[in-house]
Amino acid sequence: MEPLKNLYSAEWLDQLITDIVRHAPDFPAKQFRSAVLNTSWESLELKQRSTRIAEELGKFLPGSFREQTELLLEATRGYRGFQAVAFSEFVAVYGLEDPEFSRAALEQFTCLCTAEFAVRPFLSRDLESTLGWFREWASHPNEHVRRLASEGIRPRLPWGAGVPELKTDPEPILEVLEHLYRDESEYVRRSVANNLNDISKDHPDRVLEFVGQLDWQAPHTEKLAKHALRTLLKKGDKRALDLFGYHDEITLECKGIHSSKDRYSMGEEMVWQSELQARGTGRLRLEYRLNFIKANGSSGPKIFQLGEHVIEGKKSILLKRKYAFRDLSTRKHYPGKHRLELIANGKVVAALQVDLM
Repeated sequence: MEPLKNLYSAEWLDQLITDIVRHAPDFPAKQFRSAVLNTSWESLELKQRSTRIAEELGKFLPGSFREQTELLLEATRGYRGFQAVAFSEFVAVYGLEDPEFSRAALEQFTCLCTAEFAVRPFLSRDLESTLGWFREWASHPNEHVRRLASEGIRPRLPWGAGVPELKTDPEPILEVLEHLYRDESEYVRRSVANNLNDISKDHPDRVLEFVGQLDWQAPHTEKLAKHALRTLLKKGDKRALDLFGYHDEITLECKGIHSSKDRYSMGEEMVWQSELQARGTGRLRLEYRLNFIKANGSSGPKIFQLGEHVIEGKKSILLKRKYAFRDLSTRKHYPGKHRLELIANGKVVAALQVDLM
């Protein structure tokens, strides 16, 4: 698989230079290219490459910060995709002393990809004033800007600089999300759910209260709420389960859980199955947890969704699933005893153990 950092390739950089020169014929293209692709370039990861490009743009583009930004906005109108993050990062590096102009620029650059990382330094510099941007962005006509209103203030934004005040006190975030959770754009709603999931890791009670007070008659609210509470649901939090009707009014009998064999080699596929008999009325959320052996010999769980069933009376449920013990970019397998647990409405109802050799 091609490394993500190669999104910023020499070919992409050459195209950017061509587009800049079209608007600024005196742009020192060779010097800029050399400064970006210096001897340390190959060792830089994706976000580091983005920062390098942003920093060098400020050194080589002609004029003041405002003039450089206007030029860059013109030159990059046709750009889309993660590479465009470098342009909003340029604003974060050089525009902190000109916040209102930078705000307008970020509104435009976020439409090329996202400015979620670029807004973080502004939040750190002047939290209260910058939060005003987000409150206004929540009603912006462009969905990319409305998404920025949520994504930019996620307390655990991946790759984003931390804003400790928001992690400690999520109320300013919730004020913004209150205006966004019914957004017509799924792109925006998914960001809202991810934001709430972030907050739930530090303030579960507050998020449960917030989600419980949403307009559940509105379209998409239940789907958003499930995604927002996914961490709590996976933990078997009874309050989260109760919100969706995953309660104890269902009697469940598990007729065992079986694997095709007890021992597997690296790369092999495990096939397991189980049969459940459910009685009662309500909703049944099924998952399985596989406890993987880590490099140090300890175990770490990963939960996989099996689906949801509406129970009205009696229902027989036959489960049959496969899991391949093949290494992924996000998971490496190690030999040892792996425990698989079948979970119904947050409770373990059956388990088995297999050896990976």
